[in-house]
Amino acid sequence: MLKKLVLFLIFSLLFLLNPTTTFATQEFDTNYYIKYFVNRDTSITAEQKVSLTNKLSNIYATEYIFSIGATEIRDIKARDKKGAIQPEIKKDSNTTTVRLVFNDQVVGKNNTLEFTLWFTTNDFSSKNGNILEISVPKISQPEEVNNYQSELIVPYVFKEPAFIFPQPNKVYNSELGKIYFFDKERIIDTGVTSAFGEPQIFNFNLTYFLENPSVSPSISKIALPPDTPYQKVYYNTLVPEPETVEIDKDGNWLAVYALSSKQQMEVTATGSAEIYIRPRADVKDQIIDNQNSYISPQKYWQVNDEQIQALAKNLKTPKKIYNYLVDNFIYDYGRIDANTQRFGAKKALENQDSLLCMEFTDLFIALARAAGIPAREVNGFAFTTNDKLRPLSLAQDILHAWPEYYDEEKNLWIPIDPTWGNTTGGVDFFNKLDLNHFAFAFHGLDSEFPLPAGSYKKSDAKEKNLQIDFGVAVKPVQNFDIAVNFPPEIFAGFSISGEIYLKSTGNVALESQEIYYSSKDFDLTEQKISTSLLPPYGRFSHKVILGRTSLFSSGTKTINIRTNNQEKKFEIIIKPFWQSKIVHLSLSLACGLLLFMLLIKITRRPKKKK
Repeated sequence: MLKKLVLFLIFSLLFLLNPTTTFATQEFDTNYYIKYFVNRDTSITAEQKVSLTNKLSNIYATEYIFSIGATEIRDIKARDKKGAIQPEIKKDSNTTTVRLVFNDQVVGKNNTLEFTLWFTTNDFSSKNGNILEISVPKISQPEEVNNYQSELIVPYVFKEPAFIFPQPNKVYNSELGKIYFFDKERIIDTGVTSAFGEPQIFNFNLTYFLENPSVSPSISKIALPPDTPYQKVYYNTLVPEPETVEIDKDGNWLAVYALSSKQQMEVTATGSAEIYIRPRADVKDQIIDNQNSYISPQKYWQVNDEQIQALAKNLKTPKKIYNYLVDNFIYDYGRIDANTQRFGAKKALENQDSLLCMEFTDLFIALARAAGIPAREVNGFAFTTNDKLRPLSLAQDILHAWPEYYDEEKNLWIPIDPTWGNTTGGVDFFNKLDLNHFAFAFHGLDSEFPLPAGSYKKSDAKEKNLQIDFGVAVKPVQNFDIAVNFPPEIFAGFSISGEIYLKSTGNVALESQEIYYSSKDFDLTEQKISTSLLPPYGRFSHKVILGRTSLFSSGTKTINIRTNNQEKKFEIIIKPFWQSKIVHLSLSLACGLLLFMLLIKITRRPKKKK
């Protein structure tokens, strides 16, 4: 007796939870060859070629039900060997289900039914700024599939891939574009995530509100988005200009402002940032001077807690800690609020179903540090098309947090995102991050400071302090000014000291410069000094001692300063030593003392007897 069988096939995008269903494919050998064509408008047309070979003589397939975690799906067509099949389509809020009733009824053991399904969707790809992102879906029940092969076909108009995960089995060219081929073992458990084009570029406009409530002058420092191995920052303006921009031990760029008594100040920074998937080639090793500082407990990283210690002893590696967080905790969308309390690592363990990005981050850092792995926090902006995760709401600035761990072999901080690994249903944010994370500040030596951009607000402020948009490439400009600072009056015969300083005036960080200075007038042979890396508006200074001149010298003397592309002469005016205030004062004191002594002598002169 022949039995009709409805065949279900469930596809799931990586960023959706895998639905479950009952498969009847144990009755068939199932083979799939699926091609994903990227169209010029960045939509994707899928072509699924499916063959079903009967394992039994009394069972054959009459229908095929295909369910996919996508709603932007159109142009659905199908056919088998006997002609076109009219699809029945049903959509709900997250899923599209397609039912095909076969024209061809293939009966008999080892006989094969073949059919093809086509559809176009915008849910597999998106164009964000410079980057085309593609997520090829995976099959939910890979154990039911005998053979599975897939091709991703990308037209040449799109740039080379910034990343493809996992790596394809083969890559070759065709008339339609570059083809990336994957077999079952390579992708059936993961699907494919990829991005084409690099770097991503964000424009930013950041506002900082500073206030000195004291009656005494004070110094305020604000964290500017810095260069990292994965981003390069360009500054158009920083108004008002700071005294300087320092780099701390965590790599933060801190703009320094002097505030007078009761002064308020609003600072605006504008520019753009290039985001890279791989470390920039021009970045040197990130050597940690004291690794103990990055495995120590902090306020929100309770490294010595017994439960954290026990978990760290069991997990041991960054990858296992990441997987533990992704698989065992729940992101709580209801807690997204600008005034949300930060749990810290210990409390996060006690509230596993109510975490936000800062708890995923704090717990990773605490577990990594407890396992002896240096780790720190990154605060910044992370672009997402998910409205619930979008870091910038219409009324407030809510930033994203993610951790980094230190790779001793690479001498590099490695950024990861267990929060997004958890909320996307399994997209891999451990082996590679993406081009959507823009770092504002690092917390390694302190779990709270410096505050990132977006945190410097008036107490009653409702306006947004952050504006982030996609941008275009900017030409890097490395410029600097050299100047000297000596006392306004220099007198012969006295020791002469001052400083040479260099100020970065370009739109990007200034690489180390070699400065040479000399002076024949002061019998000074050429001296060499080297600057450190200077952020835009940063300043380097070096104390110079020129020595004494002859007591009788006067006039204009010269000091020569040169770098690889600049040479300047600075004049120093030497005045005769007798014009010095010190000499005048000394002479005045001497004269006064002499007069005083003369008066005493006169008053003590004995009177003549009459």
